[in-house]
Amino acid sequence: MVKNALLKLDMIDKKILCELDENCRQPLQQIAHKLKVSRTVVGYRIKQMEQQGVITKYISSLNLGKLGYSTYKLYLKLHYAPEQEFLDYILGHKAVLHALKIEGDYDYSLSVAVKKIKELDHFMSAIKTKFKGLVSDYFVSLVVYTKIFKARKLWLVSNPSKYKSNYN
Repeated sequence: MVKNALLKLDMIDKKILCELDENCRQPLQQIAHKLKVSRTVVGYRIKQMEQQGVITKYISSLNLGKLGYSTYKLYLKLHYAPEQEFLDYILGHKAVLHALKIEGDYDYSLSVAVKKIKELDHFMSAIKTKFKGLVSDYFVSLVVYTKIFKARKLWLVSNPSKYKSNYN
């Protein structure tokens, strides 16, 4: 197989991925029944997609608000390209859930979860102190809720504007 080659998924693969996206812990037999194929076919297809790197891991989804956390989006504009030490710091910080290098008005987008706003303030102060002059501007927004549009919308819904997720 050619490295970085785009893979073609047929409708069965897409439906399997959608089922795993909804509940990756459901038995293969249950997925097979829903798709009207054999359990062997489902198992083989999943194994192939794991080997090809389409499926990379199976994860849980947490409601951090129920655990007392507030989530913020933090956008950083930098004066110059960051050193590895900066990247290691933000990626290794316990409050940083997600970090993206982005294009546009800002250079990085971070998702940060804290129990108190003061923790967010300490995080930003630490960045400004430890990496003096690196951050030229930043913007913070509170994540009020997250709507997750699953793979089903991407592949199986013909009119996405009418899509109803289980978060509506």
